[in-house]
Amino acid sequence: MIINGKNQKEIDVKSLREKFGIVSQKIFLFNDTIKNNIMYSSKEIREEKYKEILKKSELEKLIKKFPLKDNHMITNNGQNLSGGQKQLIAIARALAKGADVFIFDEATAHIDKEIKETIKRIIKEELKDKICFIITHDDDFDEIGDKILKLKYIEGDSISE
Repeated sequence: MIINGKNQKEIDVKSLREKFGIVSQKIFLFNDTIKNNIMYSSKEIREEKYKEILKKSELEKLIKKFPLKDNHMITNNGQNLSGGQKQLIAIARALAKGADVFIFDEATAHIDKEIKETIKRIIKEELKDKICFIITHDDDFDEIGDKILKLKYIEGDSISE
């Protein structure tokens, strides 16, 4: 497999894993600040890059609502955040990681229409030069996909298109 012009056989496994950013339906959040939850994947980011990530992920708007801004403490794996807020943190993590390939695995399940539209905009504008796989049960993202593969399960049969 070729990823951004490089044969994956020439890339060691650790380097290959660093190329992927995953935004899943259920993300794990540490009992720590929003900033530390974003930065744990890449401690070497400078403040200006971090601010750019907040803007691209639209977390900039979210943290303005909290008295402690990005020092707002996340508790109990994010029970004090909405599903959409958690997803934006997951996107910011992947951006901080500097991923080349993004996998959105049911990342828009159980979130409101506004956050879905935000995620769509992030994919269209901020990740336009990246490879994005969007795994979903609905067709909300069909309009932004270059290629769409719809799978249908037939009982007793293998998965087919």
